[in-house]
Amino acid sequence: RDDIFGWEAVGKVMVGEASYCTGALIAPDLVLTAAHCVYDDEGNRHPVAEFTFRAGLRGDHFISESGVAAVAPHANYQPTKALDADNIRHDVALLRLATPIPSAT
Repeated sequence: RDDIFGWEAVGKVMVGEASYCTGALIAPDLVLTAAHCVYDDEGNRHPVAEFTFRAGLRGDHFISESGVAAVAPHANYQPTKALDADNIRHDVALLRLATPIPSAT
């Protein structure tokens, strides 16, 4: 099968080998996730090379996998700020995949 539809567009954002956050394909090469997922506990951005997205994840199996070429958290998200309505509103990020996943939308 060479397409991704429905629930299969939901997957895991991995940082290194650790399962980190949920993400959703919104285009063949774009994943929507939370901005807090791209930062470590001290508020530093994880290196782009450490990210992987696994689409259609069920247990330990997934349909497709891609590295990440670029990470773009919302400009107004502040990773070290206390949770408040304004910061939560900006808690979104886009990941541009290194290899597009066909028919993701």
